[in-house]
Amino acid sequence: MDLLSEIDHWANNIDEGAPWMFVLQGLAGTGKSTIARTVCEATAERSWLGASFFFSQNETSCSNPFLVFTTIAFQLACRYPEFHSCLTKVLKTDPDIVGLNLETQLDKLVIEPLRAAANAISSSPVVVVIDALDECGTYRAQMMSLLCSVGSKIPICFKLFLSLRPEYDLQAALTTQNIDGDTHSFILHDVDASVVRGDIERFLRFQLSKVATKYPNIIDPNLWPSADNISTLADKSDKLFIFAATVVKFVEDTHDNPQDRLNVVLGATLNNGPSPYKHLDQLYQQVLESALPETADKRLFERFRMVMGAIVLLYDSLTLCSLGHLLQMESGEVRMALLHLHSVIIVPDNENEIRLIHPSFRDFMTQRCPKKSRYFINPADHHRQLALKCFKTMEHGLKKDVCDIQDTWKLNKEVEDLDDRISTFIPANLQYACCHWATHLSESLSAVDSGEDTIVDALTLFASLHLLNWLEVLSLIGCLGEATPALQHAQLWASVSYNNTQ
Repeated sequence: MDLLSEIDHWANNIDEGAPWMFVLQGLAGTGKSTIARTVCEATAERSWLGASFFFSQNETSCSNPFLVFTTIAFQLACRYPEFHSCLTKVLKTDPDIVGLNLETQLDKLVIEPLRAAANAISSSPVVVVIDALDECGTYRAQMMSLLCSVGSKIPICFKLFLSLRPEYDLQAALTTQNIDGDTHSFILHDVDASVVRGDIERFLRFQLSKVATKYPNIIDPNLWPSADNISTLADKSDKLFIFAATVVKFVEDTHDNPQDRLNVVLGATLNNGPSPYKHLDQLYQQVLESALPETADKRLFERFRMVMGAIVLLYDSLTLCSLGHLLQMESGEVRMALLHLHSVIIVPDNENEIRLIHPSFRDFMTQRCPKKSRYFINPADHHRQLALKCFKTMEHGLKKDVCDIQDTWKLNKEVEDLDDRISTFIPANLQYACCHWATHLSESLSAVDSGEDTIVDALTLFASLHLLNWLEVLSLIGCLGEATPALQHAQLWASVSYNNTQ
């Protein structure tokens, strides 16, 4: 039985005592998110899908654990009228429930309405999919423990599908719940290599043949790539689908002969030790060297690291223009820094956001890349740079009555054209700076401060001149709840920094 058939059998098994939770584990790049999306599509076609949440470090809204149960509750309410009615009663009784702790949110927003609506919900499975739980941040172990408790509290055929990396704290949280009989587990990186290899070979053969059709005067699609080429690439992929996908994008990201790009990958030899990501890391290194050789001018590398450090560490995705404004660079400079990196980064031609294709590239740049390499992104140093950029952005953009409403007593909801005013007077880079300066600040504790443009000076100026205007912006964009955590981050940073200087 293949994996998708196994998942289908699990979801369709409504017998008493059947496992209600399916835990899919796998290393980065093994295809967990693709499988999770497939599960969503398959269960939605049968009207089984109740809700889904896909964690992603690329966006704050998709990495915030306090949005998980509110999102699931909303989707369940849209799917089941009886659940909607019960949830409405809960919210009328306690309208502040969405601001409470995770356990209370789960009980009041999900479990309690499901119990109340149990008789009205059909006997068919109610499937909830949560992908990439490992990207939940510091709350992930708590989230795992809470989710493990759901099945025993709901008197319906509830099915929970989880995908995650096999991180130690998640494993510990799963083990301590003692729900082995209620859980169906599948470990992707333990799948027989021949099965995965066959899938990867088919993928490479199909995708590279599509590349060949774009070069009819250079390549014969019927002969390229060769069977030996496919076999070598499958060997290098080592069961990581992201390797195969990156190879395809790397080969097609050229205006010359794609065979030359393919030869770069095929001819590379390993110098590092054993690692599940050794070939993938080598491929990422090749992508970087092709885009910007190690011998490139210092100025080009400074621009590259500034842009790349921002992209891999930003808490929300930004457009080329907005990222340029945040970094005090022209959008054309940002685009030039990302030239020939389309195999690892989505660089849009329009005003869509810049995104990493896969989080494993972030891990490589900030963790596995050799520390002495010119490509290495030191997280603390770049968080410091981003905090300074946020302070600069707020210094230039914050002012009293920033949206020119001209009536300090008017409530936000009373301003009819508030959205238009926000778009005009509070651009995306300023919104980002107001929402995330403190988080970047807190992550910069181990960074070395320069002698001139220091974080201390920037924080002091901000606290002295712009604090109230910052609060006004947070209120206008609906993020006032971020103020207290931000100030706590700043207070902790100041305290630790002061102690370190004594």
